[in-house]
Amino acid sequence: MAGEIQIKGTRNGLVILLPTTGSFDELKQSLCQKMESAKGFFQGARFTLHQEKAPLPSHQRKELEQLLTGYGLVPAPDITLPRQPAPPVKKVQSGGRTHIIWQGLRSGQEIRHDLGHLVVMGNVHSGALVEAGGHVIIMGSCAGTVRAGIHGNRRAKVVSLAFRGAVVSIAGIHALTGEAVSVPGPGPHRAVLRDEKIVFEPFPTQKGNVPL
Repeated sequence: MAGEIQIKGTRNGLVILLPTTGSFDELKQSLCQKMESAKGFFQGARFTLHQEKAPLPSHQRKELEQLLTGYGLVPAPDITLPRQPAPPVKKVQSGGRTHIIWQGLRSGQEIRHDLGHLVVMGNVHSGALVEAGGHVIIMGSCAGTVRAGIHGNRRAKVVSLAFRGAVVSIAGIHALTGEAVSVPGPGPHRAVLRDEKIVFEPFPTQKGNVPL
């Protein structure tokens, strides 16, 4: 079954977002139903078709454009989706040794603390960047890029409740979890630098003060 078709308005016309699931016949039927339910509403509107990851073959695109033309729409391949503004880049100015970020980081967001350690109270998603002169502690899963010891501190560590395809760097030495480097077993782990190589080990969970 085809997924939902979305229609987004832009300054130059409509972008019709097509799902990547379902057969072409299902997609065509779904588009017909969409047009019938709004018959006459889009009369004369300029439009373009957009499908993420798997662009339509030219003959299928032409068939859908002809279908939409029958409902009074006008093909306009020059229309594009407006770019989403990138989230702001953050730089910690605090002179304290440890700075806490009370949220997770989404793709495009960055946080840097030159002077000490960083604690992120949430997930670090793919496309996010965390940099610290000292340790980085992530109270969630990590799929982004994390650089600890950015000024050459080889004793810096990266701790996360889960590493999921993260890029980890300590004092300029890199490791990519999930490919060449695997994280053994579930649960929190810490990345440490040993003999010019980053290794991942389970984080101690016994009661009491646990040193990094």
